[in-house]
Amino acid sequence: MAVTLATTARLRLGLGYNGTGSGVCGYNGQPYDATSNPGGMDGNGVAVNWINMCADMVTVGLLSASDAALALAAASQQEAWGPSWANTAGSITYIDATHFSVDVATYDFAANRHVACDCGADGIKYGTVVSSTVGSGTTTVQVTLWSGSLTNKLRSVTVQETLTVYVADFLTYLEAAQSAATAAAAAASQVATLTSQASTSATTATTKASQASTSATTATTKATEAAAAAATASYVTQFAPDWDGAIARSLSGRAEEYASLLDFGAAGDGVTDDRSAVAAWLTYCMLTGAKGVAPAGDYYLSSALQINVVGHIDVRCDRMAKFIGSSSLSTGIIHLLANTHDIYSTLWQGGIFDTSNTVFIASALSGTGFIIQKLHDCLIRETRFIGPSNWTIAHGDTGLNIVDCRRVTVRDCFFAGHPDLGIYATGDSASASDGDGGELVVTGCHFAYCATGVSAKRQFQRMLVIGNTFYKCGRGVALYNTGETDPIPGQRCSVVGNTFAYLQDYAIGLQASQATLVSGNRIQDWGRSPLTGTEGSAPYAVFVEGGGNHLITGNWIGMQDYEPGEVHTGVMLSHLVVGSTDTPSSGTVVMSNHFSNIPRGIFEDADDTSGNRLLDNTFSNVTLPIRSTAGDTFWRYEYEGVVYSGYAKFTTLTNNIIAGDICSVVVANTTIYVATTGSDTTGDGSSESPYASIAQALYSIRKKLIADGVLVSIQCADGTYNICGSVLLGHNNLNKIQIIGNVSSETTALISAIDTTSKTITMAGDYTASLLVGDVFGVTGSSTANTNGGYKATSVTYSGGYTTVGCSGDAVASATVGGGSLVIKPCNRCVLNFTGSHGFTFESAQTLYGLRGFRIVGTSAYRGLYAPKSRSATIGSAIILEGWGRGAFLGAGSVFDLTSVYFYNTEYGVVCYNAVANCNPTCVFSKCNTGMSQNRGGTSFASSPIFREVTTSYSPALNTVGNGNACNTNT
Repeated sequence: MAVTLATTARLRLGLGYNGTGSGVCGYNGQPYDATSNPGGMDGNGVAVNWINMCADMVTVGLLSASDAALALAAASQQEAWGPSWANTAGSITYIDATHFSVDVATYDFAANRHVACDCGADGIKYGTVVSSTVGSGTTTVQVTLWSGSLTNKLRSVTVQETLTVYVADFLTYLEAAQSAATAAAAAASQVATLTSQASTSATTATTKASQASTSATTATTKATEAAAAAATASYVTQFAPDWDGAIARSLSGRAEEYASLLDFGAAGDGVTDDRSAVAAWLTYCMLTGAKGVAPAGDYYLSSALQINVVGHIDVRCDRMAKFIGSSSLSTGIIHLLANTHDIYSTLWQGGIFDTSNTVFIASALSGTGFIIQKLHDCLIRETRFIGPSNWTIAHGDTGLNIVDCRRVTVRDCFFAGHPDLGIYATGDSASASDGDGGELVVTGCHFAYCATGVSAKRQFQRMLVIGNTFYKCGRGVALYNTGETDPIPGQRCSVVGNTFAYLQDYAIGLQASQATLVSGNRIQDWGRSPLTGTEGSAPYAVFVEGGGNHLITGNWIGMQDYEPGEVHTGVMLSHLVVGSTDTPSSGTVVMSNHFSNIPRGIFEDADDTSGNRLLDNTFSNVTLPIRSTAGDTFWRYEYEGVVYSGYAKFTTLTNNIIAGDICSVVVANTTIYVATTGSDTTGDGSSESPYASIAQALYSIRKKLIADGVLVSIQCADGTYNICGSVLLGHNNLNKIQIIGNVSSETTALISAIDTTSKTITMAGDYTASLLVGDVFGVTGSSTANTNGGYKATSVTYSGGYTTVGCSGDAVASATVGGGSLVIKPCNRCVLNFTGSHGFTFESAQTLYGLRGFRIVGTSAYRGLYAPKSRSATIGSAIILEGWGRGAFLGAGSVFDLTSVYFYNTEYGVVCYNAVANCNPTCVFSKCNTGMSQNRGGTSFASSPIFREVTTSYSPALNTVGNGNACNTNT
């Protein structure tokens, strides 16, 4: 088959074809020309004459002569290859250098056909037919030869048949011929080599046979001598203990019961590489059943040692026998690996595994002291595992790694300074299977300065951690996910009777695990780094992250020496998201625990947690004993014989006792007073001695429950309150709390004149006492439709019975006066001026009963009302939000009811992310970039709010869907 040159880039480059009909490697180095250069290439990449083309390629160095011969020979065998040559029927007569005649009348010599003229001793002359004249019984032909001329020795002429051959075909023939030639040469060479080898092997075999015969004779003699010597030794040296029941045996037999590491050439000097000696020692013990003995010494291993276990191993090490790993330890100092489960066991007693000089290099096993894999019924006791005493090596330097083993006991061991894990127990696969191991007992061990003391992952099951101490570690016990798509931590484990002290993060972490018993532990001082003093990332004594069905009971949880931060928590119940999998925390029972001296006792932090039960816990000096950030399930609380109730995710919350004066119950409506003249230090919240801030008023009831039907009001006197931090709304009974400022009735004044040039609004009467410079006021009325909205007073004057208000910062449109009114808002008298923070942050899932009577001022970098997730509130009846980046921001699941709220000079008025905002009548948006913005499924229901100087009223447009399936609806 022919492949056009246009698709063969190699030949385009090699032959110089430029795609336009010319090529520098044509015959004589010139492009194709039918007359002067018929051996070149035409515009289709066709070589008009292959013989000369090959010669030309040899000349310019594109082909060797041998390759050209190979290609032409191969091409001549192909059906598609031409040209085909035929002898003429008549005799040939030489005329001159360019003419000859044929004694036959024929039309074979058509113009432009190629001819080969055989001139005998003068050679074959190639050329092209110029013309031919057919006469009666003869044909005269004129030719142009490509080189030379015809001679009188002309004896035959052959005419080329018409055949199109493409340049790409030539490459195919060339490569095939070269491959065949190379293969033939290789085969010949191989035959020669094998013949030589066979001859040599025959000679060697004869020699070896002779040597084997001699060795056999020698071996027989030596065996006889050895047997005689052994018999003599046994006869003359006996081991006979002098106590009853002792079995007498030879000293040699007695020695065979133990194998010392020194017998296998170990130096034990900490410098010499003892890896080979340790390998031989362990292998001998495994194959013979001898007990391995390692005397005191420093045994340095230059690289990881893996022993493929095919027998039981029993090792007893001196307490000062230290196995030292190299600085680049790929796996473990010693790794005992069986190929199948439940066949071989190991007992390892004493000794030290030292990885203090190890640097993590690649894998999760890198820098481990001791690894056992696929073994069963193992005991590791009285062994020390020493790391580099800091936590700077990520995922490296573990003391003991237990992989896919069953029934292992680790007893009375010491783990210190491991940057990753003291003990790492893991299944062999990322998915549940019968070969994932379990039944690990860790007891009587001490863990100090380890990033994590004990960890179980990958389906490792039924681990018992009992009676251990964890001191100044990053984390104590962690059953947590390995990062695979599905959460698969250790399962059905027990953490009982341990002592945890001075931990950086949590003491016990249960990440997506199931059915764990946490009982009788003492957890003291956590959530702060023992190395740097900084607060940890997960400051929770017990952290349940996804999973569930745990029993957490009978634990003492509290602070004694550490100063707790705001989020230090006794028991945290949360969910876990891995990839697209969201694993809730559910069905956990927290009962009969004691919590002491911490900010938060039991905290439930997720929307999708469910079925958790809290029973018979006690709290002493706990700021928020019980708290849930999301709630839709009824709970009951009994205190001093009285039952109280609320809404939280906890399925039942019964008989939890908050000790001493830490908690009381508000049983009657109560007002807490706040004033700019008050004091957060000496005030008590009474009208005579008010607090100075809303935050202090909320703090004063943080430990109190509010009975059903009871309302707590925080009443703020007129004035300007400068606030440096967000006011956090996190009380468990937020639905029974209202925060109010000046809620006096609004005053409306009939507008008598509007001057669009001077930007003033005039009213009959004196309003200078109630309307001040800096106030935000409203304009409303059917006759002032173009002007309705919010404004800011820049001047207020009274003259001649009229009050004139200037608003130079606003655009004032012309309007027909007479029916329009100016609305004076008394909430301007109670100003909350926030700097460097959000305004109100909603932390509780409870619905704030009410927020009314304030002008809340902030900056464009923050949010006036911030509801991060699943929060709700009733906002309005005189609220002004001024200057914020987002006036009200509602996170996923939040719901706000907004009534008579003014948004003035905010970048966005209301922003919803998968949340709902109900904007009731009289909400006003003025000087905003966007009034109401809905995103990712958010929805607003707007009852004809007023927009003035707003670039975009609704995003997406009213009654349309956009911004991630969000909408604004006009109700």
